[in-house]
Formats: sequence, structure tokens, C-alpha cells
Amino acid sequence: MISSAQAQDTSGNQTSLDYGAQITGEISPKQDRNVYFFDGLRGEVVSISVTATKGDLDPILSLIDANGRVIAQRDDGDGSRNVKIPALTIPQSLRYYVIVGRFGMSLGST
Repeated sequence: MISSAQAQDTSGNQTSLDYGAQITGEISPKQDRNVYFFDGLRGEVVSISVTATKGDLDPILSLIDANGRVIAQRDDGDGSRNVKIPALTIPQSLRYYVIVGRFGMSLGST
């Protein structure tokens, strides 16, 4: 899971995320996570999913608000190496960060 310090660290390369967009990324020993952002409006409903297409990555998916609060966090849990935050209602009109990383910062890449 993501620590409170990690939740507040949204520095580094950030990619804008448009509603309905599909983005391809890579997690590797040199890049341990990908950070995306979008400006959410209170009451909007979003779903976010990650599909590991190759490699041995055990992904974790976090949604964090502009104040560093973890809004949702999911691990694959079912052994499929895919993870999803289903239909979540945005609580406040803020910038939100989607962080895709490795569970427990364990080794693995895609």
C-alpha cells in the first residue's frame, strides 16, 4: 500500500489524463511508478483500471487528491495482475492524481 509520504509526493513526470482515455505506460526498476492527473468535479463518477500486459508486475493503483489524501487504493488481489477502482464518485472539485506502481515496491516490470 502507499504510505502517507508517498501519497503527498506527486512529483516527477506527470501525464494529463482525459476522461475515457487509454494510456500505455511502463513500470521498471528505473521508473517505479507512473503519475497521471485529472481535474475532477464533485459528483462525477470515474472508474480507473490497470491491465498488466506483460512482465511480472504486481500492480497497485491509487487515487489521491490535491491535498495528498488517499481517496481509493486497490491491489489486484485476485491473482490476475489487473486492478480496478470501480465507479467512484468524486468527493470534491480538485485535481486528482492516479498513481500506478508496484505492490510493496517489489520487483517486477511491464
